[in-house]
Amino acid sequence: MVKLSELVLGISLVHFGIYPNSPEGLIGIITSPLIHADFEHLYANTVPMLTLGVGLFYFYNKISYKVFFLIYLITGLWVWFGAREAYHIGASGIIYGLASFIFASGIIRRDMRLLAISFITVFLYGSMIWGIFPIYKKISWESHLMGALAGIVLAFIYRKEGPQRIRYAWEDEPADDEPSLQIESPEKKEKDASLNYIYNEEKKGLYNINYTVEMGKYPWHGMKPWNDYSSYMKRTFSYRVQKIAVNAGFSCPNRDGSKGRGGCTYCNNETFNPFYCNPNKSINKQLEEGIAFFSDKYKSQQYLAYFQAFTNTYASLEILKQKYEKALSHPDVIGLVIATRADAMDDEKLSYIESLAKQYYIVVEYGVESTKNETLNFINRCHTYEESEQMIRKTAECGILTGAHIILGLPGETKTDILTHAENLSKLPLHTIKLHQLQIIKGTQMALQYKESPELFTNYSAQEYIDLAIDFAERIHPSIIIERFISESPVDLLISPNWGGIKNFEFVTMLEKRMLERGTWQGREA
Repeated sequence: MVKLSELVLGISLVHFGIYPNSPEGLIGIITSPLIHADFEHLYANTVPMLTLGVGLFYFYNKISYKVFFLIYLITGLWVWFGAREAYHIGASGIIYGLASFIFASGIIRRDMRLLAISFITVFLYGSMIWGIFPIYKKISWESHLMGALAGIVLAFIYRKEGPQRIRYAWEDEPADDEPSLQIESPEKKEKDASLNYIYNEEKKGLYNINYTVEMGKYPWHGMKPWNDYSSYMKRTFSYRVQKIAVNAGFSCPNRDGSKGRGGCTYCNNETFNPFYCNPNKSINKQLEEGIAFFSDKYKSQQYLAYFQAFTNTYASLEILKQKYEKALSHPDVIGLVIATRADAMDDEKLSYIESLAKQYYIVVEYGVESTKNETLNFINRCHTYEESEQMIRKTAECGILTGAHIILGLPGETKTDILTHAENLSKLPLHTIKLHQLQIIKGTQMALQYKESPELFTNYSAQEYIDLAIDFAERIHPSIIIERFISESPVDLLISPNWGGIKNFEFVTMLEKRMLERGTWQGREA
């Protein structure tokens, strides 16, 4: 519009550019990006402005206005202070600011998605780097340089605002040989020695709470008041074993129309898929990338391929054989963990998995979620608890280690209902159990239900959920290994509950302290 006005009126607005160190040149800080020498100059700035502007406002939406206008003003101000005496016009300073902000911000945040945008920016506009040098006299290289510097400075200033790198539970859990509570034990020679657990609670003032726990006090002969997964794995293997999640491209019967549409109302697989999990990558490629990530943290270990996303027995037997055996062919993979549903398993598949279990460490985990059929119907599971119960028994009878997932706090369920889940599951031949607090995730059907009918949901605080999980554990048979008490979702996807970004190992520390305060343990009420 500005350029057309110049043509129609037969005037030039160059004098509205930035003229450094001149009072009348100050107006150019606002007006110079709107003024261009000719249509070629205008076009050269319009395309990258649109491209980079879309990148800023889409990927950095929450801080986009602040960043854009600060780049606009800072670039102009710095040019006014430090450029040569000439009229500086055009929007290229802003373009350099946007490009450098997007590139630097992706690097600083170490987010794979934002890094991808950074590298795309370099690919499209990498040649812009030459524009910050005084090569061509007619080009305002000062605007380019000042804009680039402004973008980098703002990327650093706003590094903690806007999109943050998604961190997953598997990234933040401590090593199995690093206890969440410090152990003060000068004498460790005797098997039944007493140990002091030291817990520092900084938020309420620095003080120590000492607990004495007799080894062998619990039926599982462990030091924690629940049959914990870490200790079990240490007893089972002479080396560290790490799960590597794999997305094999399966679907679900309640998602593809076989039994229903839309999947479970709470489900958003983005909440637990690591960065390397992508069904477009081969299984070996995903394993290699996952192993590369964990090998930097733990030098000596073996791995379990964790078929986690969606329903991992929902395919023909031939396809399952192909995918499972591909994972097992990796020299560092010693077994499989297969997450599935009861209605996606049959005798033929069980027989095949039974044959694998004779050679490898195999666990089949069933998503039970609730033992109440009304709840299962409400969350669109499209199967009953009785189906889960029957298939868990059949799987265990085949000699396959069998696990269950249960969600505490599903809509409409009371505390009595939740504790009944524990009692029902304790009657089953389960090897492991995973507890998950209900999380309301953006983009799910449950997020809409939560907005429309919040009265159906109980928003537990972290401490309330700890007590609920302990009550639940008291009713779980001592032989069942409790693998997890909570699940974690990226903060930018989580609607509720808001526990301040508490990590799994931090939660476990709090839960252990609370169990010792209550003088209770897993199976006490079983």
